[in-house]
Amino acid sequence: MSLKLTSTGRLPPEQMFTLQVGSKLFQVSGYSLNSDSPNLFTHFFSANESSTLFIDRSPQVFKLIVHHLQGYTVEIQDGAQFTTCFLDAIYFQLPRLQDLLKHSEYYFVCVGGTHFKLPKTLVSQVGNSLNYFEMACKSLFDDVQAIYHTMNLVRPPPQSPPYVNRSPNYFANLVTLLQGGILELTPERRQSLIQECRYYRFLRLEQQLVACQLRWNPVLQTQEIVMAMNDIRPKFVSLSQSPSPVEPVPKKPRLSSDSCWTSVQYRRPFVDADAPFARELIFQVMNSEATLYFIKNSKTIHVALSGPSLNMFRSIFNKLLSQNGIDLNNYLKQGSLLVLPACLSLCSLQVNSVPCRNVGALVEDFQLVDQVLDFNNPNHINQLVPGLKLNLMKSLWKLGMRDEKLLMIAIKAEAISGLKEYNKTLEYV
Repeated sequence: MSLKLTSTGRLPPEQMFTLQVGSKLFQVSGYSLNSDSPNLFTHFFSANESSTLFIDRSPQVFKLIVHHLQGYTVEIQDGAQFTTCFLDAIYFQLPRLQDLLKHSEYYFVCVGGTHFKLPKTLVSQVGNSLNYFEMACKSLFDDVQAIYHTMNLVRPPPQSPPYVNRSPNYFANLVTLLQGGILELTPERRQSLIQECRYYRFLRLEQQLVACQLRWNPVLQTQEIVMAMNDIRPKFVSLSQSPSPVEPVPKKPRLSSDSCWTSVQYRRPFVDADAPFARELIFQVMNSEATLYFIKNSKTIHVALSGPSLNMFRSIFNKLLSQNGIDLNNYLKQGSLLVLPACLSLCSLQVNSVPCRNVGALVEDFQLVDQVLDFNNPNHINQLVPGLKLNLMKSLWKLGMRDEKLLMIAIKAEAISGLKEYNKTLEYV
């Protein structure tokens, strides 16, 4: 007896249909088979008198398919189950199930052998999206469907579930942070998690992990941000709209500045996107890559940057300085030093582990008897003049600009005066 379709071309909803999937027999109503049609089932039963459809597929996966056809939510446990279910949704020509899986609320991934069910809402913020999993899943869907349809295959090609050869412990930490949890992180683990964020393209979370201090300066009445120089992104540095004083009431003009300088500001990408203003930037120079030079005759101070710190400084600030008429090439000396005018008027300074009361006292204590390069004389750069050289072990700075000139404003620094003091900083292994 031939099967009679309804007037709408659908199977009779009250009739039960038999399907043999692998070694298991299923009885499914026409109502269920019609729920995601047209599909392989409706095509077969509308064209064949046979009451049984034989299918050489997994009965375990087909149980999920039946749950979907009966109107239940398909509960996926892991990436392997998700992938096989999607492949069978293609094979059985179930358009609604394919769409539901594509737009699932979760990413099902295996990271380093551990399965994760990652809610998409956790990584949907600007900066965390478009991420690794969005791109990987889109590629999975598009590639499998394209191959199956264009090559006219008998069944979908085999497909491995998404696998990421990364640390599952680090990924679990990232999930905890995305969920709003707080972790006690060592500097090494923080840096490792930042690397993981970059791999997965969780760029917003990366910025949340970057070590920084957000402070309100009650004296200057301004917001400040303290960051390591290697964590600063050049695109997000800017210039303050109003100048700020380097020293409100200078007591001595010597080795200080009483001018107002416009400070460089910073707005962290993604994290500070909605903030009404940028913060004044205080940046930390890498250890032992900055040197202070006090020149006696001109009563001036310079800071010389070298190595990676020189390259970082140029990459971060060069575009902003150029836009304000400042060419950093004019501050290059001897090819390997970037020598910038500096102000230490308000710097909390330690020299040889001893707090320095003020710059004037430092000059008097050391008497400026060393011979240092005369950076004030461009015609005789190799000429030595009386002065003082201090190697900075740690230092925090602001960068100021005024009238196409720039000034390094020291905030806090620890310095040593020679090799003997440096040797004191060494630890036994």
